[in-house]
Amino acid sequence: MFSMKITPPTAGALGAAMLVAAVAGCATRPAAPSRQDSAAQPTAAAPSVAPPVVPPRDSKAEYADPAHVCQAFVTALYRVDTTRDAGPGDAFARASAYATGALAGQSAAADRDGRWETWVAHRVRVDVHVRPQPHMHPQHDSTIEAHRAIRLTATPVGDDGWRGWTEHSVVFCTLRARDSGQPGWRVAHYDVQPVRQ
Repeated sequence: MFSMKITPPTAGALGAAMLVAAVAGCATRPAAPSRQDSAAQPTAAAPSVAPPVVPPRDSKAEYADPAHVCQAFVTALYRVDTTRDAGPGDAFARASAYATGALAGQSAAADRDGRWETWVAHRVRVDVHVRPQPHMHPQHDSTIEAHRAIRLTATPVGDDGWRGWTEHSVVFCTLRARDSGQPGWRVAHYDVQPVRQ
C-alpha cells in the first residue's frame, strides 16, 4: 500500500509507509520504513537504523533482473489484504523477499498505520497495478548498483463496496548486487513520488 524519501520511505505511497497518517504529512503512504535521513540526533539517542537481517528469498523471483526485482518489491509492498494479513506490516514482510538486509531490517516501522482499523472494518484489499518506466531512471547501472522506476496505481477496495483514495505514484528503486552474500539484485532503498493520473 503510500513524498517519502525512502532508503528505506518519506514521497507519497499507499501500500506499504502505511505509516501513521502523520508520516511525512501524508495519510496515504505505504507501510514502509522511514528514510534514514541525516537529521541531527542527540548523541545519546538510540540508533534509528535497525541492524541488517537475512531477508527471505522468493524461489520464483528472477534476482538476476533488477527490473523484475523492483517490480516484485513494489507490488508486494502495496498489496495489502486485511482478510488475510494480521497487521499492516505483513505486506512489508512479503516485500522483504526482494530487499537488502538493511532495508528488511526496518520492518518495525511498517507495523504502524493509521488506516488499518478502517481498512479492517471494510475488509479491504489494495488493488495494485504496476508497470515499468524505463525512461525515468537516467542513471547508468554498474556491476553493483542499478536503478529502476515503476509506475504504481493502488486503490483500497472493501468487500462491502467501500473504496479509498487511489494513489498514483512512481517508485524509484536503487538496487544493490550480492547484498549480504546473496546472489542477484535486491532493493536497497526507494523513493515514492506522487504523479498525476
